[in-house]
Amino acid sequence: MNPAVHPLLEAPWGAIIGVYFMLVGLATGVTLVAYWVYPEDARAQVRYAWVTTWMAFLSLVAGSVLLVVDLEQPARFHLMVASFSNLGSPMSIGAKLIAAKLFLLAVYLYLLARRRGAVAAGDLSLTGSATRALFSTVPAALAVVSVALAVYPAVLLARTWISPLAHTPAAGVLFLSTALLMGTAVALMLACLGRLRADLALRERLRDVLLFLVVAQIPLLGLWLLSVDTNHAPLATALSHLIHGTGAAVFWLAVVGVGLGLPASLLPSFGRSRAVAICGALAVLVGASITRYLFFSLS
Repeated sequence: MNPAVHPLLEAPWGAIIGVYFMLVGLATGVTLVAYWVYPEDARAQVRYAWVTTWMAFLSLVAGSVLLVVDLEQPARFHLMVASFSNLGSPMSIGAKLIAAKLFLLAVYLYLLARRRGAVAAGDLSLTGSATRALFSTVPAALAVVSVALAVYPAVLLARTWISPLAHTPAAGVLFLSTALLMGTAVALMLACLGRLRADLALRERLRDVLLFLVVAQIPLLGLWLLSVDTNHAPLATALSHLIHGTGAAVFWLAVVGVGLGLPASLLPSFGRSRAVAICGALAVLVGASITRYLFFSLS
């Protein structure tokens, strides 16, 4: 029976899964932006990789815990990870992607811990071909897995009846863009704190990337709206709720106003102000997170 045609009486997932999608987006976005934008100084690179990798790891652990809580049976999560007889299930694929990323993050944290010790001792070189290979392949593998994990919620939701807004061609692109927005915002905040705050060049590069993503999100949302098939009743109803119904206030105020308009006005003029940069990044984080949640919750 096709659940999109014969819906269940109750939604199979609650708000916990919506928060889980937010945390997955954050974890994937931080990894991708750290792979893309990093300091020029070798010591700062290690410090930056250390804090961004821990942020991704903790976010993904928290998301995994929420997923297990929602499933109510830890054995089900283990089965989704360990069994390869259910590869047709997007939820199972997602669990395997999470497990793969957690493993890679743990390996990378171990490598970075050793690297931090070497740097503290004054050794800035990567000696040994195996070490150089690991420091090259592990981040690259993390980036590949992160891209898949960023868009997988769109694939999962498109297979259900509860999230009609995911039944659009541009949904996967929006899930990837919101993950990048969240990750860049968090990376910018981390660059404003601790010993990384002295690297003005890193902050400015992250600011420029975040501003580009914010501006690009506006036409992406427009293209997504144009791709909605209004002849499909569930889609038309969900879109109506988003634009001028139950979700309209949240969409226009939080997503468009706070998440796009506020950072677009703050970020170009923040100069050397870390406080303004953090405020702009927080606004982006709120807007992108709510965008993901609206895709999940509106029906």
